[in-house]
Amino acid sequence: MAAGARNIRNWRRWVRGAGWAVAGAGAVCWVASMWLVTWRCTPRRTMWLRDGVVSVHNLGAYTTMGWSVGGLWFQMGRPFTLRWWPEEGVVRYWDDGSGNANWSVSLPLWMPTLAGAAVVMAVRRARRPATQCAGCGYDCTGLSGDCPECGKGRKG
Repeated sequence: MAAGARNIRNWRRWVRGAGWAVAGAGAVCWVASMWLVTWRCTPRRTMWLRDGVVSVHNLGAYTTMGWSVGGLWFQMGRPFTLRWWPEEGVVRYWDDGSGNANWSVSLPLWMPTLAGAAVVMAVRRARRPATQCAGCGYDCTGLSGDCPECGKGRKG
């Protein structure tokens, strides 16, 4: 098998695997967002999964939430409202009056899930024609039997 064909096959395998990972992570996070899941990354930043949206917040002065950095908090039993778009907008900046910069960045979870699935489908559809060798890509049109380049059988 030619080194170029092997590299392309490995590249496609990695891209398809990354697409599956992004789509799977998006689906798992969407299910987890049925509850309010909050993770405190740093003393000022938190990450929320809520109602089909992932958000990162810089909370400025609101640092005394009663739990330590790295803490994970779940709020169950609240009503789930699926949001196709964040109600506060994708990027938001506000001042709380004390000079602290507060901001948040939100992303609907259907976006990375759909992007991962689209990558998987695009890589799956980018295949060789049936007249090319499955091993090296040599054009075997009009030939019968194995590929004269690498000795493998054709696809078609």
